[in-house]
Amino acid sequence: MKHVILLVILFIHNSMAGVLLEPHTSINISGSATLLGESYSLSAFDGGIGVGYQNTWKFFKGEFVGNYRNFESEAGKNESFIGRQFVVGAGLNFSNAFRLFGGMIIGAQMKSNADQSIYSGSGFKGELSFIVYKPWNMFLFTEYKSETYSKRKSASGVVTKLEGDLQLKVSSFALGVSFPFDLWGRQIR
Repeated sequence: MKHVILLVILFIHNSMAGVLLEPHTSINISGSATLLGESYSLSAFDGGIGVGYQNTWKFFKGEFVGNYRNFESEAGKNESFIGRQFVVGAGLNFSNAFRLFGGMIIGAQMKSNADQSIYSGSGFKGELSFIVYKPWNMFLFTEYKSETYSKRKSASGVVTKLEGDLQLKVSSFALGVSFPFDLWGRQIR
């Protein structure tokens, strides 16, 4: 019963208050990675959904993100990864024209398609988005991610702690679109 009362209070607090659902997709426009002391350029594609709570000018959300990444060294060495991330953070909504979001990347994992090893880590994400099509509440966003993977599990199950130059470090800028909806599928206006 306490949970129902809390939900009612949250929903009547403001006419724009409600549960936030936000599907999104992005493509990497610039990025780099360092793996075992070697530098790589990065191409990537991300897609996912954010779930949270939005009020007039603030919102909180958790995101589940799936991604595909390809690393390419100057020597022509390629390695691709498929991964997932959980992001938890908060943001500000300015007149529903642009939004700022910052969050911690937790539970990040990437699996190498070359040797099937799994890298685990965490990081930070910052995002700036602008409304581009009001009838659909479509936002264009740019995001910056900085991630550090400090644990590697080989295909045979051997876990290695990665430190210093051995860590997998990824930083990237991406461009994408998102569609924030309330719980009932209507765009938040």
